[in-house]
Amino acid sequence: MPKLAQRLLLPLTVLLCMQPAAGLACAIVAPDKLAEVRAQHVAAFKAGVAAISEEADLIFVGRLSKLTFSEENAAAAYGPTDRLRLYQAVFKPYEQIKGAYREGEVLGYTVKVNRVVVGCGPELHLLPKENGAGETYLVYAREGKVIRTNRIQTDTQTLSAEEETASIRELH
Repeated sequence: MPKLAQRLLLPLTVLLCMQPAAGLACAIVAPDKLAEVRAQHVAAFKAGVAAISEEADLIFVGRLSKLTFSEENAAAAYGPTDRLRLYQAVFKPYEQIKGAYREGEVLGYTVKVNRVVVGCGPELHLLPKENGAGETYLVYAREGKVIRTNRIQTDTQTLSAEEETASIRELH
């Protein structure tokens, strides 16, 4: 282990042990505070999306018509090699919001396959999934790279999957 890492390991461990348990996990919110906390999360999310929209040079709504990928390995700063999946996405645009997406233009994005994300809040940097072809998205891009998408649900159901699951559990 490098000397710098050894020198930093003990103080970091001590600091982590001093943190309260709530600081290391998602907080449990009292029912009377739920609306307030939800409003704070919505405000923070809107601020994050506003920042991303300023960063983007292209924002549009479009149907993902083609999604391909290739894989490669890249040296990681530490730990095992990063497995990268390089995606190429093509959309059929419906609405231009910022900039001008040309139909057939390829937008790329890269995902670390072996990356694990643990968190309690909403994820601001969502990207199309491998099976997302045919789905409609709000797309934010910069310099030919997708920086965020949000799937627009066009086939609404009477019950969400969670509500349907709860209904079936009540029957059995």
